[in-house]
Amino acid sequence: MSQDLLSFHNEGHEPKKISALVRGFTKIGVALADVFKYESASLLSAKLSNEDTRERLRQHFLNAEEKLADTKQADICEIPASIGLPIVNKLLTLEQNKLSDAFVNLLAKGSTYSTLGMVHPAFIQTLENLSADEASILYHLKDGSNIPIIEISVSKYKKLIPPPEITNSNIPKTKEQIKAQIKYELQDILELEIEVDKNLSGLEHSINLTFKNNIDIYIENMTRLGLLKLTKNQYNKEDELVYEELEKIYMDRIDQIKETAKEFNNEDNDNWKLEFILRKGYLSFTEYGIAFLDACVRPIKIAEEG
Repeated sequence: MSQDLLSFHNEGHEPKKISALVRGFTKIGVALADVFKYESASLLSAKLSNEDTRERLRQHFLNAEEKLADTKQADICEIPASIGLPIVNKLLTLEQNKLSDAFVNLLAKGSTYSTLGMVHPAFIQTLENLSADEASILYHLKDGSNIPIIEISVSKYKKLIPPPEITNSNIPKTKEQIKAQIKYELQDILELEIEVDKNLSGLEHSINLTFKNNIDIYIENMTRLGLLKLTKNQYNKEDELVYEELEKIYMDRIDQIKETAKEFNNEDNDNWKLEFILRKGYLSFTEYGIAFLDACVRPIKIAEEG
């Protein structure tokens, strides 16, 4: 264990408590040696004055040490303070969950020569902008596969020029009838598409989320952070069964929107018509998103072997 870690104590904070916090962490202790050079003893002691905080950090260090269990001691390096310090400070406030585990994974990846190159400072900011539910989603999707989605819209349109009167097809059309047909066919149709439901992935039904109703916000946020990107109106034929299952999952919502469109069309609406539209698409991980999964979500052993 690095002596730097053991030296952090001040009046009112017994050395044995700090010693107990870091005792036995032979790998993460070496990795954090440089980090604590940038954190004064008094400041660290103040942060660790609460017993619950010390125990929380000890559990995170234990998690990191376990992740490094198969890593040779010779491959352990000192994690740069620019990476390690913000991670440690964040871990002081996080309980054990998928989000804290992602921070610990990043800490572990930055602690070996083999995986240090995978760690980008931007990943810390991305993690800080994720909720625990979003971290759970990323762990569920850690293989990086595409995520099929469906979107539901209604299209409202009006034809300003009425269709020409139907005449017997055996009778040649007059010049005026031909003009009327051309005007009808070539007119600009006023159309408005209204998006009703989007990003329907079924993820909220397959993952234990604390706030399931926030799934659309979660997907939008991970897209905003550059982890995911949306492709509309395209899909892989091999995923047909997945799309069929999604339609079953959201059948109540689909039926409700279809019924609304039907009721609208039965009303006197001055030639307006409402059409139900279901589109297939998919979410996929960006290059940044894949690198983020490698550094923050996937096990360190897989990263080292890769």
